[in-house]
Amino acid sequence: MRRATGGAKAQTGESRMKEFATLTTGESWQTDFFLGLATCNEEYQNLSNGRGKNGQTRTSSGLVAVGHVIPHASLRAQKKMKKRKRENLQSAKMKRAGRIRWLLLFLLSSKTECGFLKYYATKQGQRYGDVSRRVSTRSMGNCNILCSSLRPKACKAYNYRSSDGSCELVEKDKSSLIPSEGYQAYVQKFCLTEHPMVENADLTYLRWNGKYPAPSGAKVLFHCEEGFTDGKKDHWATCSDSPDSWCTSFVVDGVSCPRLG
Repeated sequence: MRRATGGAKAQTGESRMKEFATLTTGESWQTDFFLGLATCNEEYQNLSNGRGKNGQTRTSSGLVAVGHVIPHASLRAQKKMKKRKRENLQSAKMKRAGRIRWLLLFLLSSKTECGFLKYYATKQGQRYGDVSRRVSTRSMGNCNILCSSLRPKACKAYNYRSSDGSCELVEKDKSSLIPSEGYQAYVQKFCLTEHPMVENADLTYLRWNGKYPAPSGAKVLFHCEEGFTDGKKDHWATCSDSPDSWCTSFVVDGVSCPRLG
């Protein structure tokens, strides 16, 4: 049988695909498949001709969009703006983290096996005399941080003068006291100064080994075989809970122990 030509109407691509699917398998899913291919082919032709789906227009200065065209220059500006926002946000986060870090260091100082070091104001009118180094800082907090962060060991105490930012660090285990000269002394919670002495009395250490700094609760017993001048044979001194403060059972420089023989 010969194929009709001339006045006969030519079959469309869609009808040919449908006929081919029916003749080969007779299954409806393949018919739908080829119909989909035809539809995609039609949309591709429209795009190639400068037309998009639903009448969208594709030009050299923009992208296909529903209802409007987004210029490439505008997209680049939006990308730069987003990048700048991300950079500003990251910078703000880093600054905030830095402030929090310094605040924690100031409040808690450096960490040790017993917890966090803290320094307490003490010795009004006096300051520590055995200074290891002197530096200039912007504030008492910075002096505190510097004292806490010393390695291999944090300093025991420091003196700070707010008028000029002078910061004196005390690294030794024991220190004497001198006039303040505008400084405020700060120390950890132990006794950095030497315990009161009574000449000729026998000493016994309780709750510590006699090495400084003396821990809070450390006790020194004084015994006088002949009896102290106040009539007692025993007295004591204890490192109190107050920073660098010795409590005694006698008036310092008010009692003595006579020398034997």
